[in-house]
Amino acid sequence: MAKKLNQKDRVLRHLETYGSIDPRQAFFDYSIMRLAAVIFNLKEEGHNIKSESITSKNKFDEPVSYAKYTLVIKQKSKVSKKYKEKRSSLLGDLFESFRKY
Repeated sequence: MAKKLNQKDRVLRHLETYGSIDPRQAFFDYSIMRLAAVIFNLKEEGHNIKSESITSKNKFDEPVSYAKYTLVIKQKSKVSKKYKEKRSSLLGDLFESFRKY
């Protein structure tokens, strides 16, 4: 039997899958009414989540603001391991040649 996910797990899975979530999505997809509290707990655990204020209009054509939360994923270095090793070796050789003088 699959593990039942709690609200925090559901939001984190959604962020990892889709990149962002807003309170409307959280309510309709997961019945989460206090998304900001869930995001706060995820941030406390060390997840890097960016908050963006969005302005829109409601069904009465009145301006409203809400938060959109985005998971920030660190980019891996594009420098290959071979390049790093070669650079390290070259620098080592350079320092050795300076030490001789």
